[in-house]
Amino acid sequence: MISTLSISPRATATKRPVVSLTLEPYHREIHLGVVRAAKELGWDLDDSRCHYGNQRSLPSEESPDGVITTSLSPAMSEWIQDCACPAVSVNTGDTSQGSRQPASIPVVELDFAKAGAMAAKHLCTLGYPSLAYLHASRGKEAEAQLRAFAETCRTAGKSFQVLDFTREFHGVSETTGGIPRHHWINWLSDKVSSLIFPCAIMAQDDREALEIMSVAEDLGLRVPEDLAVLGCLDLEVVHGKSQVPLSSIDMNFELAGYTAARLLDQAMRSVPTMPNRVMVPPKRLIERRSTFSFACDIPAVAKTLMRIRRDYAEKLTVPTLAKEAGMSVRTLQRVYGSVTGSSISDDLLKRRLEVASSLLRETSLKLESIARAVGLGSANHLCHLFKERYGQTPRQWREHDQELHEQQQPQPKDKPRLPVSAA
Repeated sequence: MISTLSISPRATATKRPVVSLTLEPYHREIHLGVVRAAKELGWDLDDSRCHYGNQRSLPSEESPDGVITTSLSPAMSEWIQDCACPAVSVNTGDTSQGSRQPASIPVVELDFAKAGAMAAKHLCTLGYPSLAYLHASRGKEAEAQLRAFAETCRTAGKSFQVLDFTREFHGVSETTGGIPRHHWINWLSDKVSSLIFPCAIMAQDDREALEIMSVAEDLGLRVPEDLAVLGCLDLEVVHGKSQVPLSSIDMNFELAGYTAARLLDQAMRSVPTMPNRVMVPPKRLIERRSTFSFACDIPAVAKTLMRIRRDYAEKLTVPTLAKEAGMSVRTLQRVYGSVTGSSISDDLLKRRLEVASSLLRETSLKLESIARAVGLGSANHLCHLFKERYGQTPRQWREHDQELHEQQQPQPKDKPRLPVSAA
């Protein structure tokens, strides 16, 4: 005898909000950020277009309760208007997105100005006499990045050169096409060969940085010894192509996706004070082989600097570094100071505290673990040196950073409530 399961209808049932996610072009980290927020908010997330790509048509039968997209193409904008539901856009700065941001749709943007300043600050520490910036596509994000890069260089007293593809080929960009590829490569090769070497250069994104390194190899230039190259966006697929590991800026795509979802939650609940624009700062600059160098006529100084930047967690001492450099302690300290304008001990401490700050921000490691990871031995020693330099204990610094992060998030004080409908 086969028994049947009897299900009694409930008087009320909760309806999970249905949210449609479209990422064109696809960004895995944005996807992960939206998924994280959707789980917290109890959404029914329709991300099928992320899996099946642009070939999958926009839904025509049922309208979602909300939409998150990186594309505001005419077709997408029309569909959102037809759905008559709240929507949030994530502006990744990709010129292939190509559409103007409608004022009616809230937007989450990546802070490319901060990325430009971060990049310039890093390149200025490498000791290269010549700096450059590859400006390969138009758009407010690209312009903001270039302005911040230029301003940071000027503040540091560094001259720089802009390789401006957009000025010489007005109306087209390397990333969106418009000219044959060999014209772009020939142009880039001519511009790179005209730089003063050694040189450190930033590209708008990793794809263009990869092109620079390819052209440099064809020209017989060494990366990073002759040409240090820094990208932006930290695109995993690009890194897989690069013979020299590429330094880049992590633009915090995961947080952008998470923030967009939180912003949409407010829009779906008609929160009156919700922002129309949220800026997400870069997460960090990731130094890899393409900028791991220091241009200096004195090999001992360059070697010492590289040891500090790479091996800060080891028990480094000035006598040890002097022995490795083949100099007396006094001689190494003198030539090091004349080149860098600082002392070996101060640069070693600065490097350790910078890494400690990153670990405080990006991990939940205890202070004892962080102290050991950066070569400072104990939490007490870390706390003393950290407060002496930054005016705050590591715990206070972490709490303050978390408060700033929470202020940037469009989260209400109360937990979101799911709509309830009659059965």
